[in-house]
Amino acid sequence: MNNSVLSLPIILIIALIFGILGWNTEVRATSVKATDTFVTTNVDLGGGQMMHFVSIPKGTFTMGSPATEEKRQSDEVQHDVTLSAFQMQTTEVTQGQYKQVMGTNPSFFVATETLSSSGYANTDLQPVERVSWYDAVEFCNKVSDVASVAHAYTIDKTTTDPNNLNSEDSLKWLVTCDFTSPGFRLPTEAEWEYACRAGITDMFYWGATYDNVKMKNNAWYNMNCWSKCWTDPHAEKGGTQRVGQKLPNAWGLCDMSGNVLEWCWDWHGNYSSSRCTDPLGQTTGNNRVVRSGDWLNDWFRCRSASRNNDRPNHVGNGLGLRLVRSSRTQ
Repeated sequence: MNNSVLSLPIILIIALIFGILGWNTEVRATSVKATDTFVTTNVDLGGGQMMHFVSIPKGTFTMGSPATEEKRQSDEVQHDVTLSAFQMQTTEVTQGQYKQVMGTNPSFFVATETLSSSGYANTDLQPVERVSWYDAVEFCNKVSDVASVAHAYTIDKTTTDPNNLNSEDSLKWLVTCDFTSPGFRLPTEAEWEYACRAGITDMFYWGATYDNVKMKNNAWYNMNCWSKCWTDPHAEKGGTQRVGQKLPNAWGLCDMSGNVLEWCWDWHGNYSSSRCTDPLGQTTGNNRVVRSGDWLNDWFRCRSASRNNDRPNHVGNGLGLRLVRSSRTQ
């Protein structure tokens, strides 16, 4: 038999073996399927409050949006990003979780609030809001304490951060992060978008265009959360909603679009147009990045590539958080 006839099948078998065993040095995010096995971690905060984390595989994706995407902004320049593996909380931090760890609940949307027809009897499962970026990093360290792991953040409240250029920020704490620490932290902006997309390159992690019906199945936004403009079907009450009610993305993450905006680590600024690995954003800035869109936002603010930002000491009834932790062994 001709040896050249055998060579092609042999090459294909070798290629398949290498792919199955994960011997490739890099995987495009689009090659990771929802059926793949992801390691989950539970963190027991006490008092019946549990945090759930899912593993996010290392890989490369295209961050930003194409010039043809409807309602895109000019700062969503597309570029390839390679990321190390990490774990992300499956939902936004809830009021119950925050209260268990910090002893207080700063949220606006509690049982006694009636703005926008809000006011559920029990708000423990609604996302915590009115949390500043400084509150968020302190919360991360407190969760690390509960889990008995080293802090990701070093927080110096007595030294002014020279990289903070915001004249309206009265705190300007000096905060540094050890991204190799097993401690809990905020995602980088690149980690957030990578996890949100879950291998999907479309405008949303559920589709390429805006469709009101599909949007309401996947996200809490102004058309189903704000009583001044909502249409049927909509939430029972306005404002934020219980986490985990909408369809998850392909990696098991809920509410990556809408409900509350989520703080990220990065200073807000222009993207690099070149390929980068584990980017941390700008070294200086006025505002920190926030992502996701919230209960009050229009649909286009909930796109996977949509960017927003706020000063670190600001609190608002649409500002919350979601935790990650580094996972270098995957």
